[in-house]
Amino acid sequence: MPEDEFGRFVAEASEIVEEIVEEVFEDILDEFRSTRNLTEDEQEQVAFVPTASEALYSFMGWLTSRDQPLMVGARIDCVPVVGLVKEFCRVNKIPDPRDDVKWGTLLKHPEAPLKR
Repeated sequence: MPEDEFGRFVAEASEIVEEIVEEVFEDILDEFRSTRNLTEDEQEQVAFVPTASEALYSFMGWLTSRDQPLMVGARIDCVPVVGLVKEFCRVNKIPDPRDDVKWGTLLKHPEAPLKR
């Protein structure tokens, strides 16, 4: 995956993750609130819905705290990265990208510096 494509992927993922997280967590919150009588403290904890940037920073924090190194770049196979994204989403109950949304074109990507 070329470096600029990876940058686009990361930028696109931010907006998509934010939308997905809002949808998923709102459903979870509604279900949780309807099945229990919560104290104020519990309601505050449950009411927290991470933003897309919080999810991305959390993902990167997880990557950078792993013992196993991960290489990322335009000339590196992206399969291991995709696997880690899927694992992070699975653990955090974040659904796969929607098929009916052209999420690959919705987000902007920083320009990657050209390697000389």
